[in-house]
Amino acid sequence: MTMRDRAALWTTVGAASLIGFWEAFVRVRDVRPFVLLPPSRIVSTFFDTPGFFLEATARTAWHLAIGLAIS
Repeated sequence: MTMRDRAALWTTVGAASLIGFWEAFVRVRDVRPFVLLPPSRIVSTFFDTPGFFLEATARTAWHLAIGLAIS
């Protein structure tokens, strides 16, 4: 295993651990949804209504382009 492969593995393990901890924390501590949503709910909401997020992304990109053009 090369150094680059090892770094990619640790990055993946770290990200998965962080997301797993986040999910467990929200569920075990019964955090209210308006304070912090679990990652599983964020992903399911994204896949349930992708048009909303794509439209918001396009609008943000448009505003970014206008801002860069003005500056």
